[in-house]
Amino acid sequence: MKRKSETQKILAVRDYHKGKKVTDICKEYNCAKSTFYTWVRPYTEKKNKYGTVRLKDLQLANNRIRKLENELEIIHNSSFFKELTMKDKKAGIDEQYGKYSVHELCDAFSLPTGTYYNHLLRNKNEKNYFAERRAMLSGKISEIFNASRQTYGIKRIRHSLQQQGITISEKLVSELMREMGLSPIQASSKANYKKAIEQRRIDRLKQKFDVREPNTVWVSDMTCFDLNGHRMYICVYLDLYSRKVLAYNHGRNPSTNLATRTITEAIRKEQPGKGLIVHTDNGGPYISYSMSKIAARYGITQSFSHPGTPHDNAVAEAFFRTLKKERIYRNNFKSEAEFKKELDSYIDFYNNQREQHYLRYHSPVQFELQMA
Repeated sequence: MKRKSETQKILAVRDYHKGKKVTDICKEYNCAKSTFYTWVRPYTEKKNKYGTVRLKDLQLANNRIRKLENELEIIHNSSFFKELTMKDKKAGIDEQYGKYSVHELCDAFSLPTGTYYNHLLRNKNEKNYFAERRAMLSGKISEIFNASRQTYGIKRIRHSLQQQGITISEKLVSELMREMGLSPIQASSKANYKKAIEQRRIDRLKQKFDVREPNTVWVSDMTCFDLNGHRMYICVYLDLYSRKVLAYNHGRNPSTNLATRTITEAIRKEQPGKGLIVHTDNGGPYISYSMSKIAARYGITQSFSHPGTPHDNAVAEAFFRTLKKERIYRNNFKSEAEFKKELDSYIDFYNNQREQHYLRYHSPVQFELQMA
């Protein structure tokens, strides 16, 4: 029986995977079934986390690795290699430095990595090949980086250098970019944006809740509770001066619309002048673009609590505790309309009748009239 070529074996296995009967394949290629099955395994594709690979390709790769390991062992066992001094090995690594990682080079020359790194440290300030190569590579990297308008990262810069015939490792590209302070826009712009946002979220109130004039500092917050199996959210804005509820709304979601609708209502009612500070937590509705647009339009300065510090917004937190204790938790609302009616009633009571120790036992409205 004539020996089959690799191409014939691959075609036969391909027919097998397409559903062709083994009997017909063996008849076509004039081989025994047992022989055919020995072809199937090496040429069958297997899937793993890296993708699809043929066992035959793995076998070829393993053979290649063994061959390279044997070649390296032959070189290391030669009398020529054994006669190399440490100085010779360092010089050999210097010539290849940057093309491969230091660990690969040291393994190839049987030199401890620590020994070579000490050699680099001793010679880093000298005008040698190593220093000249780093200077040349730094210049090339800077040129490519600027030509890309600061958009190229490590992999693209390395690829551009390779196209110029310069062999260099990603590790060295990264090291030289770090030395020159080069960071691609894609990698840094999002971080810079987040940093700028964080810098704008300043706590201007600093838990100083005593205010001497109306409509100079407002506070806002949202709370939620269960209403017949559904979450209900309440948003409120209060004036720190009198603790009066300026505006309030409720909804099924803690949305940006709920927060912006409520502050717009408060602005329409109170007509505050420019310079008003509005203090809130760092919730999404309060740090949203829509809220910042309203703040810019009306000359409002935003102030934010520190993350995880509810005491920074203690007045708003206290209002919701009182609302829940005195009204919400004492009622079993049958509908959203019933809840809204009760909420309206309580806010009216809170603003006009409920006395507060902080206001010298006046209600918010009474306090404003007395201080007018």
